[in-house]
Amino acid sequence: MEKKTTTGPFGLPNGSMRAFLTTLLVVITAAVMFVPVAKNTDDVKAMFVLLTGIAVRDYFASRDRQAEHDRAANTTPTTGAA
Repeated sequence: MEKKTTTGPFGLPNGSMRAFLTTLLVVITAAVMFVPVAKNTDDVKAMFVLLTGIAVRDYFASRDRQAEHDRAANTTPTTGAA
């Protein structure tokens, strides 16, 4: 039986683009937090932190779901006694 392999966008492994985009969002958020900007932008900073938290949470949740799916696919039920 031949095992099918799937790839993500641009021929990269599954999850690579999600990891790249999450890392990019964290870097942008760090820049927004630590680079001086105009006054009265506290709401923008708060939204970036919230968005980053949601993105990181979803990234790790999707990795956990994928790992569970892979474990379930790799276990084969045994039939009969040996």
